[in-house]
Amino acid sequence: MQRQGKKLKQVARLQALGLLKDPNQDADESDGCVVDAAAAFGLQLVEGDEDGDADPEPVEIFYLWPCNVPTFAIWQQIQTQWVIGPMGDLEGLNYAGVISYMREVAGIKRKDFAEMFSGLQVMEEAVRKVQAEKRPR
Repeated sequence: MQRQGKKLKQVARLQALGLLKDPNQDADESDGCVVDAAAAFGLQLVEGDEDGDADPEPVEIFYLWPCNVPTFAIWQQIQTQWVIGPMGDLEGLNYAGVISYMREVAGIKRKDFAEMFSGLQVMEEAVRKVQAEKRPR
């Protein structure tokens, strides 16, 4: 689980930083029309900064190991289970809600439960560390 935990930690960190993008996710239809129109003229649109200058950052591709996909899928589904503190910080996951979801909704088998829950805790800690790094000192 230690090597698997590193990948889960990394994907949670990327997501918390807003750097995780799903290439299969459909873009907004209006964006698609503009992109298609530009492509008809052999152009590729890039997003510019506030001054209008286009300076796209290189995209780093992140691959999640197949053995981590089920844990990541659960992770995506339990994002409503964060306990939010009085200052708006994420204090941690509501474990009762997470466990209930895993057992009753996702139907995680007993033999897979402990390993998956451990992976979720690794991801939770990665998100909390990112949040702590972003917090003004």
